[in-house]
Amino acid sequence: PAPPPPRPSAPAGPRVSRRVKLGVLAVVVGGVAVWGIVNAVRKHGGAPVTMTPSESALSGEEAYRRLIKCTVLIVSPHGVGSGFVADPDKRLVVTNFHVVGTERRVSVVFPQFDAKDELVTDAKRYDLRKEAAQFNGEVVKVDKRRDLAVVRVASLPGRAAAVPLAKQPAATGSVVYSVGGSGAEDNLLWRLTKGTVRGRVHRTQEADFGTLDCMVLETDSPVNQGDSGGPVINDRGELVAVVSHGHRVARLVSGNIDVDEVRKLLD
Repeated sequence: PAPPPPRPSAPAGPRVSRRVKLGVLAVVVGGVAVWGIVNAVRKHGGAPVTMTPSESALSGEEAYRRLIKCTVLIVSPHGVGSGFVADPDKRLVVTNFHVVGTERRVSVVFPQFDAKDELVTDAKRYDLRKEAAQFNGEVVKVDKRRDLAVVRVASLPGRAAAVPLAKQPAATGSVVYSVGGSGAEDNLLWRLTKGTVRGRVHRTQEADFGTLDCMVLETDSPVNQGDSGGPVINDRGELVAVVSHGHRVARLVSGNIDVDEVRKLLD
């Protein structure tokens, strides 16, 4: 008998249909991504924005790059302190109460960059006296009990960014970073300090400006004159505290105003 006819090959229809489906899905996903980018550009228009938390632990170098975008110097008749951008839309900067004192207007100095787009760390290249005479920041809120203050600045530079507030307090033993203006007197600005959280406690104690009564995050980070008011971030780039004061007895130990107190102040 004649051999049976060959079996027909499987139709190509299902394969083509699958490719079409995948292509359509890619177009839809790509369209959503483009819409998100366009929407973000419309929303921010190139203006300062809030940085997003990192998915993985930041290195010291990465933490420094983030801190430089949000840290400022606060210049007042009392001297030089630090602060950070908290709300770019409302142009709000947070610092310590003891940095601004009873002043209603202060100067806010942002990091400068040279022609090669490198950070200027030489304090001699910043005319702080001239900056202090400009008084481009208005003190809009103070809280002695928390040693915090809010300053509204006239404008923000394009590269400035707000640091996001951590949703959870920093854990004991975790790594933190901060940047402050303690180098104004010896010509090295924007120093990075790395430390470890020693603990978190509600503390009531007398200070030069009155009674401090708030939640304090204690770290083993050294605090020098000019660092007060600077941001303390975790290894995800989130604000966990504000530099405030040194320890009364222990050296190389600092007291920082906890993020929960900052959130209450801004709310």
